[in-house]
Amino acid sequence: MARPLRAVVTRGDAPTLRFLAAQAGEERWPKLIDSATLPSTQRSLIHLSLYATYDKLNDPTLDAATLERNLEGHAEVFKMLLTARPSILSLWCPLVDAVWLRLLVPVRQLLEAMSDAQVRECLTERNAYGQTVLHGAAAAQASGVARRALAGGSAASLAVVGRTIDVVFPPEGTTISVPVLNRAIGQTDLHLLLEAGRRVHLGRAWLEARDRRGRTALHYACRAGRTRVVQLLLRYGAPAATEEPWGGTCGHLAASRGFADVIEAWRKKDNSLGEARDVYGRKMRDILRDKRSSVGSPKGADISVGAAASCEVGGASWNYSLSASVGDLSRPGSAFAIPPVRTLTAVEVHSREEFVRDYESISQPVLLSKLTTHWAAFDTTSTRHWSFERLRTELGSSAVSVGPIPYHWQSAARTTVEAFLREMSRNNSFAANASPHAPPPFIFENGLLDRSSLADDLQPDPDIFQTNLGGVTLKQLSISPPLGGAHAHFHQSTFNILVRGLRRWSLRPPAIARFELEPALHHFRRLFYGNGAHSQSCQGCGSCPEQDNEDWIDVIQHAGEVLYIPPDWQHSTLSLADSVAVAVEFV
Repeated sequence: MARPLRAVVTRGDAPTLRFLAAQAGEERWPKLIDSATLPSTQRSLIHLSLYATYDKLNDPTLDAATLERNLEGHAEVFKMLLTARPSILSLWCPLVDAVWLRLLVPVRQLLEAMSDAQVRECLTERNAYGQTVLHGAAAAQASGVARRALAGGSAASLAVVGRTIDVVFPPEGTTISVPVLNRAIGQTDLHLLLEAGRRVHLGRAWLEARDRRGRTALHYACRAGRTRVVQLLLRYGAPAATEEPWGGTCGHLAASRGFADVIEAWRKKDNSLGEARDVYGRKMRDILRDKRSSVGSPKGADISVGAAASCEVGGASWNYSLSASVGDLSRPGSAFAIPPVRTLTAVEVHSREEFVRDYESISQPVLLSKLTTHWAAFDTTSTRHWSFERLRTELGSSAVSVGPIPYHWQSAARTTVEAFLREMSRNNSFAANASPHAPPPFIFENGLLDRSSLADDLQPDPDIFQTNLGGVTLKQLSISPPLGGAHAHFHQSTFNILVRGLRRWSLRPPAIARFELEPALHHFRRLFYGNGAHSQSCQGCGSCPEQDNEDWIDVIQHAGEVLYIPPDWQHSTLSLADSVAVAVEFV
């Protein structure tokens, strides 16, 4: 009975669930619910119902009416489970899952159904990284919402999704950026939790709860730039706590990401907070001023790129041949219709303290050299060297999704690593056949390394690679032909390790970061030729197309170099040769 019951809950099939409940009777029905608990995780049907609802919200094939009906079915199923077995709330508190998934109706239902003791237990429960549900509510799930906004179907279906997750999606055609999403994402979930905390008298200690990285909920709201959430937390008495190891306040976090409106909200609450200094003597307004003037610390950056402003690029249209396109794009400081504000050059970092001071604490991207010198993956004399033959041996039969945009359901196709590498070896057939309508596909998959011994060949410095504390680490393997790459997007901090090949990156800071669902080739084409329609008549940039807030940082990454990208920085990459890389992302 347990397996069919789980299937009914997953489908949100309320009529069948009502039939099964009637057949079982009042006495036996709660026991059947208990028997359907997933033994491997100790998660109940309540959890299964939440994740089934979330999956439905992420199905872009459903029209608004169908989606609405499906959600109504899931809501009725959830209510029936909650009513039949209230004790189920004491098992792996489902409130935590509901908040992380931004499912507001279940959040309300759960808080209403819980006893004070259960509410107190759920609100103070910590996950493996020391985070409470309050941390989850304060952190914006921005990149996931951005993907929905750009590829979630019609405006009507997006409105249905928005009502469910408390997001007012921007109108079609709006540039999806971090500021736009922060205005779109509500704080109802956080308000409900804060009121529940008052209900059970949790007090100030709950607002002061720190995770393993020493961050409170207010830290996460500031680093995400969620101004209204910051205001709400301050109103409820959240402390202006400092963060280890650099001693900056939540305001320093906001300043390091360029969120001036968060700083202004902070100043209105308590102007004296602006005088706080981190352990390096920096005030938040000093960091914010530096961000505005230079888009980050000048250390490890070359700002003498004036020549890059030239618009004469030697052609009226995009040339997709390897000899022209890759040749032009692989020259640091080559001519751009939309010039970068700076380029990053590789630097050597000698200690964790230096990395924290100059980069992590002020949200500054950096291209790191000499970190991979002794890694087996780079040792050409070793059998553990990451040659294409090694990849075939370890992963050849693995099924993967390939497409010009990673994790995009419309553009993905299924193949094997062996078949993909075979096609890449055929005289760069992917790149040779590339066109504006058919950019090269590439592999970008989480979990591949875990299915092989390849992960053992990467030996990251445990001192430098400590930003994973307090979050889940994803190791995503990418294999790309020339002109393949990842679209412009943003998420939490990441280290991008280029094992072989050559790649170009464009970066933009959080305050102006954008999310695009166009292939990387189109993104770089716009930067290189200006909106993809560069004219031969453009001499001296007089008629070059421009875009507002187009300030970006240009990076050329060689094999063995590691690019650190701080949280919420927009980044896009384009391979200029056959490339293999690993993105270590911290969620």
